[in-house]
Amino acid sequence: MKPIHAIIVDDEAGCIETLRLLLENYHPDVNIIGTATSMAAGLLLIGKHKDTLGLLFLDIQMPGGDGFTLLQRLPEISFKVIFTTAYDIYAIRAIKFSALDYLLKPIDNTELHHALDKLRKAAPDHEIKRMDTFRQQLQHKGTYEKLAVSTLNDIVMVEINKVIYLESDNNYTTLHLDHQQSIVSSKNIGYYEDLLHESRFFRIHNSYIINLKKMNRYLKGGTGQVEMDNGTRLLVSTRRREEFVKYLSII
Repeated sequence: MKPIHAIIVDDEAGCIETLRLLLENYHPDVNIIGTATSMAAGLLLIGKHKDTLGLLFLDIQMPGGDGFTLLQRLPEISFKVIFTTAYDIYAIRAIKFSALDYLLKPIDNTELHHALDKLRKAAPDHEIKRMDTFRQQLQHKGTYEKLAVSTLNDIVMVEINKVIYLESDNNYTTLHLDHQQSIVSSKNIGYYEDLLHESRFFRIHNSYIINLKKMNRYLKGGTGQVEMDNGTRLLVSTRRREEFVKYLSII
């Protein structure tokens, strides 16, 4: 297996050592070529190895600037990135919107294995798409204009304002878009519920998440339905109806 040359940037020496031992013991194809404990040192190290660097393990919170700032200061990113972080919902949302990989501390070897396995299989152009989108969205400070959708064969960048509704299909999700287009994602609908709830999306049913900006009206009679911009009518479940009506009254 072709070796992957990696750098670890993390302000906690203990975390660096833990990750180093996991890689040495279980993932010998990952060759650590350097470590740094601050953003400034990380930038220098990346610049030194820019021609051979294949993977960066990057902590988000560090002295002198966070991992996001480090990425924004790089003129180009030709390597893959796996973020390492303590639980930070805002950072994780930014990462997920671009379909990038992250590991929660303390790092678990099973999760590390999954992340590295995906990295080895990912096409180079997919990574470029994800990183370009991520860097663009960081400039909007939490307002995300695009969503990286993982399909079985690709990463598709979707403008959020073009999504009408999402429909569950067991472990997959179909995103219904403007102009009768649709994309099938390899992620389940719960993944998108967590990701989109702050972007004016609401889960009205176990099977449906709607974009409230694309809703024409709510039909109170009978079982309760919403009518979307494309004419589709979707059932609002009995369990979610009261919460949905309350939500509509405050937006």
